[in-house]
Amino acid sequence: MEASSRVMVQVLLLALVVQVALSQHWSYGWLPGGKRSVGELEATIRVSHVVFEANFTEKPLH
Repeated sequence: MEASSRVMVQVLLLALVVQVALSQHWSYGWLPGGKRSVGELEATIRVSHVVFEANFTEKPLH
């Protein structure tokens, strides 16, 4: 019984370590509190919006 409990705990710990190691951390900026800088996010949205509009306003080549 003790051996099976030990194996179960080891499997659970291994699963936890693998999950944490492979998960992507959403906070790239490493600011206090795990928050991102809002300025970077706004700039990214602005650029992607301009590119999106440019793709639909260009005239077809043919």
